[in-house]
Amino acid sequence: MRLACENCAAVYLIDDGAMTPRGVRAQCPRCKNIQYVPPPPDPRANPATRAQEMANPISVSRPPVPGREVEPEPEPPARSQVARVTLTQRMVARPPAPPPEALQTEGPEARAELFGELAWEDGDPAAAAVSPAPAAAPPPKAWHASSLATAAPAAAATAAGASAPPPGLPFTAVDLFGPEETPSAVEEEEALPEVTCASCGGGVPHLEDVASGVCAPCRAAAAAHLAPPSVAAPPPLADAAPLSRRATSPPRRTPSVPLPGAPVRRWTGLAAVAGLLVFALLSLAWLYRRSAAPLRLPLPARPVRAVDPGAALPTGLAERLAKWRAADSAPSPAVKETLVEADRELALDQPVAYAGAEHRLERALVGAPRDGELLGAWLTAVALGRGAALDAAESTALLQLAESAVVTSGRSPAVLLGLAELLLLHPGAAEEARVRALAQEALAANRVQAHLVLARTYVRTSADLALAELQKAESVDPSQRRIPLLRAEAFAANGQPREALAALQARLALEPDHAASLFGTGRLLVEVGEPDQARRLFERLQADPRTEDGPALLALAALDSLQGRPRDAVQLLRGALKRDRLTPAARVRTNTLLAAAARAAGDPETALAAARAALALQPADAGAHLQLLLLALDKGDGAGAAEHLPLVLGKLNDAGLEGVVEGRVRMAQGQPAAAAEAFARAAQVDPRRTDALLWGASAQAAAASRGDALGLLAAAEQADPTRAGPWSPLSELSLRPDESLRSAEPPLVKLTQGAADPAPQVGLAVLRFHRKDLPGAEAALKAALALDAAFPQALAWHALVLLERGDAKGAVAVAQLAQQNGRAQPLVQYAAGAAALAAGDLDGARRWLREVTQKAPTLLAAQVKLAEAEARAGAVAAARERLRKVVQIDPSYASAKRALYLLPKES
Repeated sequence: MRLACENCAAVYLIDDGAMTPRGVRAQCPRCKNIQYVPPPPDPRANPATRAQEMANPISVSRPPVPGREVEPEPEPPARSQVARVTLTQRMVARPPAPPPEALQTEGPEARAELFGELAWEDGDPAAAAVSPAPAAAPPPKAWHASSLATAAPAAAATAAGASAPPPGLPFTAVDLFGPEETPSAVEEEEALPEVTCASCGGGVPHLEDVASGVCAPCRAAAAAHLAPPSVAAPPPLADAAPLSRRATSPPRRTPSVPLPGAPVRRWTGLAAVAGLLVFALLSLAWLYRRSAAPLRLPLPARPVRAVDPGAALPTGLAERLAKWRAADSAPSPAVKETLVEADRELALDQPVAYAGAEHRLERALVGAPRDGELLGAWLTAVALGRGAALDAAESTALLQLAESAVVTSGRSPAVLLGLAELLLLHPGAAEEARVRALAQEALAANRVQAHLVLARTYVRTSADLALAELQKAESVDPSQRRIPLLRAEAFAANGQPREALAALQARLALEPDHAASLFGTGRLLVEVGEPDQARRLFERLQADPRTEDGPALLALAALDSLQGRPRDAVQLLRGALKRDRLTPAARVRTNTLLAAAARAAGDPETALAAARAALALQPADAGAHLQLLLLALDKGDGAGAAEHLPLVLGKLNDAGLEGVVEGRVRMAQGQPAAAAEAFARAAQVDPRRTDALLWGASAQAAAASRGDALGLLAAAEQADPTRAGPWSPLSELSLRPDESLRSAEPPLVKLTQGAADPAPQVGLAVLRFHRKDLPGAEAALKAALALDAAFPQALAWHALVLLERGDAKGAVAVAQLAQQNGRAQPLVQYAAGAAALAAGDLDGARRWLREVTQKAPTLLAAQVKLAEAEARAGAVAAARERLRKVVQIDPSYASAKRALYLLPKES
């Protein structure tokens, strides 16, 4: 049946096999409008014409339209020979009906294909079970006698098994739609060809069975098997024809009324082209307007969990709700839309977006305070947006609220992830383990954020796992702009500084002024030994009013102190405090750094005032207490330093440094035995702490335990000669090596007096070497060699001092002398390999350094030097892998990061 859409006037075909006695509801393929289609009127045509049409299947009775010839339809699958609603762009007819046995085996799939988008209630189950199958549909237009005559041979060819109908003659609109007047002549009755049932093989005696090819009993049995369950009848339609069932044999056709010819659509093409041009111009204008706006990809709506209105509110939420109501009396927005918009803003990774999401979620929580999705998203927005600026009291209050919300919300995944984000603000081993468990629990409900949280927990322990989690998050939601920053952090921890810089550059490509990416790039450049490049980035941030008093300010001050300009750092930090635009947390950090810079500049009064100002804002701040402790130690006030010690221990996130600080306080108190225990504990917790060994030797010497002191000095002589211990140049909670060993020398000087053994002199030289006092170290080594000119430890350290001075030739000569008596010692071999590398002897350097790595695999300095030798020899891949292992073992090993950064690309 040919049908015109009453909404958009599109013309399409409805296969008569889908028609029911009560009519059907058909959906327009173009505009999706659904309209009612009544059954065809009762035909009154000549039986001969009816027989002629039934003997000629519809599939070959319509010749192709000139200019619209289509390729033959492929053979439909055996299990889906069904009728469909199609557009008139293709002349589609009903294929031969399947045998009842095939229909009985197809089940619901056949029904779905048979009825397409039509509902089961459109049919009449009772009629389907007892009435014969609907006869073949009449042609949509009246046909000329010549057309029928031409179609008859095609029908015969199809019945004989021809693969495709013969090509038709060219037709005009008159041939397709008929003349203006109704044709008066009808075809004469022709003899029906002999047809057998496709199911049982018997004869097909009735005219209505010829079109389907199945006899009435077989068709009735299949209809009874496929009849759907009884359903309620649909409501009556106003324009529906009355339901009638005819008991007579096939209805006769009446001549169809000819439809008017297709209108000439002269202006349709021009209108379409004009519409496309207007749409293109509007699109370009929209893209131009949005070019400067941040990328905002649509996010899927988050599912909203059922909320118990009688559930208790989390701890501390009621007070916050009252404050939010007083600040904004506007009606609360809808929960679902708020969650979608908040997710989109959180994905942008911008301070303004975080603040906007937090405010939006606060307004929604006023109307739905027990909604776990809203509360979890709000906790996440606070942690990501204001995490660094939260003071200790607010951070503790938020953690209590989140812990309580986990219970009241029934462990909502959003609340679990919000709690995880808060715990990651101050990570530790225990916190990371719990965060990982929370993220795993919420992984099924919120994949993207859970993957990001897992990546943050894996960065310090397994960078490969962190990168894998970030890849999963990006595959789920590529709009998350936090991914490049976390990827850079993982690459840096994995010993891939250039890949980390590339990830940061990718983030800056999206937003060139992104402060976090610029700061991360500068910090990474400091770690790889490029402080001047980092300074330019920090100065760029500090020159921007939006980020003038942000983390870049503190990084610039730390760089000034690192490069020996503490007075410049003092001036910079004082200017920031005078501007009075710092948050309370940033003001605390600024005062703490000011105290450290003033103490390094020799201005204890300014340092004391700054530390006290920090404590006035945050009484429990560990950094401020550490600066006051160090000020007391500088004055030799052990009692004053001991007052601040309990507020420092356990809060520096570095057990080795805490042990060194405690030992120094005990030394200032005149308790060398207690100090020796603290230093020994620090060296045991962190074997990288050469300063703990040297301090321990000093404490044992003060306690008159010469043997223990010499043993600790021997251990320090064989330790890593490139550093006294790990430290972070941009952290106010870290001590420079020269500062950590301050005041450790006097007891060792007493140990060397009147001794004929050169070992104390070598120990004193090692202490001075780590304090960057090369003349004092060389003087102590000369004193040791005066007592024993062949002492291998003294010769090896003398070679290292010469290398620091740039005398590679003299270092090689001294190292050769050390090898004659102490070749088996790792430090002697290291000195020989380092001297050979400086002199350009790559083979000798690799030989000696390989022996060191076999005898002392924990001596990371030898691994770095061997990687340098391999890189110079062309083995870049081996050098890179070796250095990456060093960084993975010790992420604070600056020389390894520097070497990785300077490695050339592999050829």
